[in-house]
Amino acid sequence: MKRILILVIVLSSLFPSSNQGLTHNSQNVPDPDYLSPVEIQGKLSYINAKGEVKITTGFAIDLSFKPLRYTRYNFSEGLAVIPDRIKAGFLSGWSKMMIINGQGERVLQTPYRWIGEFHDGFTQFYKREYYFFFFSRKIYGYLDRDGKTVIEPKFDYAGQFNDGMAKIIVDDKHGYINASGEIVIKPIFEDSFHFSEGLASVRLNGKFGYINKSGEFLIPPEYDKAWPMDKGLGRVLLNNRVGFIDNQGKVVIKPSFTYASDFRDGLAMVNADGKIGYINLSGEFIIEPTYDTGSEFRQGRALIKMDEKYGFINTRGELVIENIYEDASGFFPNGLALVKKTGLDYYIDIDGNTVMNLKNNQ
Repeated sequence: MKRILILVIVLSSLFPSSNQGLTHNSQNVPDPDYLSPVEIQGKLSYINAKGEVKITTGFAIDLSFKPLRYTRYNFSEGLAVIPDRIKAGFLSGWSKMMIINGQGERVLQTPYRWIGEFHDGFTQFYKREYYFFFFSRKIYGYLDRDGKTVIEPKFDYAGQFNDGMAKIIVDDKHGYINASGEIVIKPIFEDSFHFSEGLASVRLNGKFGYINKSGEFLIPPEYDKAWPMDKGLGRVLLNNRVGFIDNQGKVVIKPSFTYASDFRDGLAMVNADGKIGYINLSGEFIIEPTYDTGSEFRQGRALIKMDEKYGFINTRGELVIENIYEDASGFFPNGLALVKKTGLDYYIDIDGNTVMNLKNNQ
C-alpha cells in the first residue's frame, strides 16, 4: 500500500493537473471573445485574432493609432463607447458619444462629449457647467448599462468602479463612493488610486500608504508614491527608487529601480538608470537591462525599442518579432498588436504575421 501511495505522489509531481497548467498559462492564452476595432470603407467594424470580421456597424469612424493604443472603442462588459460624429458645415468633427452592443447596434445615444469604459456595470461621464454662458467646470457622474443616470453629476472628477468602489474628487480632495453614490470614505486625501484587492493607495500629508474600505490605513503613509495592488504586490516609490511590498507592508523587493511595472508572466519591467530589463519575483534580472523602451509582458510578448525601432521579445529575452516598427502597442487580450510601419497602421499576431490593416478602404 505504501509503495502505491509513493508512486501516486511521484506521478502527481511529474504530471500536474490540467487546472494548474491552465492557471499558470492563463496570461499567455488569447481571449477568443476579445475583438479589435478596424475601419472598413469608413465604417467601424471588429475583428478577432484571425482577422475575421465579427461585427459590422453602420457608424462612421476615423480610426488612428494613438487612441487605439489606449483601448479606445474596445468592448468592456459587452458594451463599447464610440463617437457619433457630425460631418456637416462648421460642426464637422464635433461628436457626442453613443453606446453599442455586441451586435454592433446602438443601444444608447448620449448628450455627452465623453464617457468612460464600463466597469462593475457603471461608466463615468461629465457634463459642462456654465456661468452666465461661460464655461465654468466639468462635473462627473455615472450611467448604468441601460444609459440611466444612477449617480448624478456632482463631482470634480469620478474614476472607474473597482472592487465596488470609485474614487471621486471634491474641492481638490480625494475620497471614495459606493455603487449607490454615497461617500463612504470622506474626501480628505491629496491623491489616490482605485481600489484593488481590497486596498487603495492614497496620499496624506505628502506621503502614500494603503487604506481598506473603511478608510483605515493598513499600510502607513510613508512612501513618495504607491500604485494599486496587483496579485498581492504593490509598487512603491521611496527616495526616487521603485520597489515592491506585499499587502501587509513587508518589503519584497527593495526600492532600487527608476521605474517598475506590475508583474506579468512572472516578470516585471524595470528601468535601471535609463535602460529597460526584466526581473523575477526575487528581484533578479532574468533579462538584462539593455533596451531603450519596454512594456510589461502580454501574451508572452513584451514590446521593446532598440536602435529607434520597436519589436517584441519573449520571456527568455529572445527577439521573436524583429524591431522594424516606427511605433507599436503591446499585445491585446486576443493576441493582436497594433503596429506602425512606413506610415501604415496594421495588426500583427504573436508571431509577427500581418493580420489586417487598421483602415481598409477598398
